[in-house]
Amino acid sequence: MINKEKAILELFEVEPQLTKKEIEQKTNIKGSTLNNILKSLVESDQLSRFGKARATYYQRVYSQNYSYKNITVLNEGIVVGEMSFGDGNYIFTYDKNYKGNDLIGIPKTEQPYQSSELFFIFENLIPESHRREKHLNIENFDDLADSLTTLLNTHGSYEFVYSYELFKYKKSSDKRPSYTSIKNKLLENYTYPNILGYTLDIESEILEDKSDTDYSSLSGYQNKIDINIDDKNRSIHIDTKNPHYLLKPFNKNIGEYFGDKNSYYPQVLVNEHLFMSFAKNELGFDVPFNALIYHDNNFHYLIKRFDRYKEFRYEQYDFGQLLNISSLNKYNSSSDEVFKKANKVLKSKSQKIELLRFYFYSYIIQHGDLHLKNIAVLNIGKVVHILY
Repeated sequence: MINKEKAILELFEVEPQLTKKEIEQKTNIKGSTLNNILKSLVESDQLSRFGKARATYYQRVYSQNYSYKNITVLNEGIVVGEMSFGDGNYIFTYDKNYKGNDLIGIPKTEQPYQSSELFFIFENLIPESHRREKHLNIENFDDLADSLTTLLNTHGSYEFVYSYELFKYKKSSDKRPSYTSIKNKLLENYTYPNILGYTLDIESEILEDKSDTDYSSLSGYQNKIDINIDDKNRSIHIDTKNPHYLLKPFNKNIGEYFGDKNSYYPQVLVNEHLFMSFAKNELGFDVPFNALIYHDNNFHYLIKRFDRYKEFRYEQYDFGQLLNISSLNKYNSSSDEVFKKANKVLKSKSQKIELLRFYFYSYIIQHGDLHLKNIAVLNIGKVVHILY
């Protein structure tokens, strides 16, 4: 149940003056219910009322030290709680109706849980390096927490909505299918090399990461683009609303990612497709559909998302989140720490062995970027699956 009084107060974070009609339009709270709430807020000195009759409008009354913003956190469409932030402080309050498990790193306590850093379970969802700067610059955000509201398609099932906009949030009314029932639709079958003869309808500036806008909310350093495939017109296009695929575009400056600005790596994405295909087709790993697109004399790589099916989201955590470690420290954890955590998180012996198989395979192919955020688990109910 949404706290209607709080929702109305949050509106004044955006607009300093609001009429009753404007409040009604923005919150969908109507009639005597709205009248009673406004009367209560005025009497408790949280709102001030000005004017008369149709000229009446309201303003928020702030205490002298008020500076906090509020974001409602949802997981799989369920309100988990609210995060307040300001003055370098982050406070999380669980919703009184939330019955799920504690969030990693945020224990349920008698008082709201406080931190001087953005909680790592959320921080790890935000893109890194120059991509993080793009997200912060979208609305000239002063706090990293603000950028959470721009993460339309980050991994897993968390969503972040400014509390004053919560009435706009609409949860899917359809029942989400079980993951096991749609798993094969995500994995699909293909043979290597899987080169799609489709048109890549994306501007070169975006492919080469020269745009001021970031076209994917997925975490990480490398340029990524949220896409969908139009099989009828045999084309690939950007879709930031409900993407089911991720494009890793080739760009000539990719050498900077490897710490060598003067080097050229024309087949780096072909290499990724090769190793993913071998893992899937020869070793039997659960690897989703992936392919190459030849465009502008280079190969670009796409892969289907694990955690999306139609409009539904599935809960996923990387090991940065599971170990409650900042994304800045994703390279600073040992395999021993990962295995100990995995032993607690993974419920079946087969999934624990699958993680060991993945480690051996990574060693054989000399996986050079095996950090905490490149290993994840998918929570699909009684069984937790390892992902790569």
